[in-house]
Amino acid sequence: MSGFFDSHSVDIPCPKCGQKHSKTIGWLKANSDLPCPCGVNLRLDKEGFLGPLKQAENAVDSIPRKVTIEF
Repeated sequence: MSGFFDSHSVDIPCPKCGQKHSKTIGWLKANSDLPCPCGVNLRLDKEGFLGPLKQAENAVDSIPRKVTIEF
């Protein structure tokens, strides 16, 4: 179930003007740069979030998909 969090949005603030850019995790995985209208090009540190994100996706993948009910 890789990509479980891909549709989740996160806000990325511009360090120059403070404008928040809402992007999905899927978008962040596919892109390294985010241009801000103020003229700053935000270079995204993908290594900083892809490792923990993969760990979280692996944890979700390990959740059993079948529940046994005992009477």
